[in-house]
Formats: sequence, C-alpha cells, structure tokens
Amino acid sequence: VLDCNGQSRHFTVSDSLSLRSLSLINGAAGEGGCLKLMEGSSASLQNVTLSNCTAQTSGAGIYADNSTAVVIEDSIISGCLSGEGGALWGSNTDARIHRSTLHGNLARQKGGALRVVNQ
Repeated sequence: VLDCNGQSRHFTVSDSLSLRSLSLINGAAGEGGCLKLMEGSSASLQNVTLSNCTAQTSGAGIYADNSTAVVIEDSIISGCLSGEGGALWGSNTDARIHRSTLHGNLARQKGGALRVVNQ
C-alpha cells in the first residue's frame, strides 16, 4: 500500500509504467490525484486499487494526456473525486478497461467515472 495522505500524487509518468498487485490511496493533485500520464506515455495496471484520490480539475484516479495508452485489468478505482472524470480523465487516449470495477467515483462537472475527450 502506498498512502500519500492527501499530500501529493503517487506517480507522474513520462515514459511507461507497469503496476501489479498494489494499492494507491489518498493521492491528491491539481490533475491526476493517483497517476498523471504525460503525452505519449503508457500505463498498465493489473490487480491494482486506486482509492480515495482527489484532483482539483481532472482525473482523480488517472489523468491521461494526448496519445496515452492505458490498460486496466482486474483492478478497482473507487472513492475518487475531481472536477471531471473522477476515476479516469483522458484526452485523445486509448483506454482499455477489462474485468475491473469503477465504484463511488464523483465529478463536480462531467464524468463521475470516466471523461474521455477525443479532439
């Protein structure tokens, strides 16, 4: 378990990230409370829990910027709160979610669980 105690984001990714059998809790940031994926980066989450993360603007669980690839398998994203995309916010993002649960995520504006914008 990695607990940020509401003080910071867990990871900012500029290349690639692979997480397995891990819990990320209480992350907080302007965007991407648990994970912020920068342009062109990718992430693979397997048997991962993202819980109780917050973002002031977008993607409390995961914020994924242009051309990002995100694969989520056998995972849980719950209790995340942001302006848009409580669990996941993506712009021009290839997001694939398999056998996973998005539960109790909230957005003050759009996309309590997901907000994906393709421009």
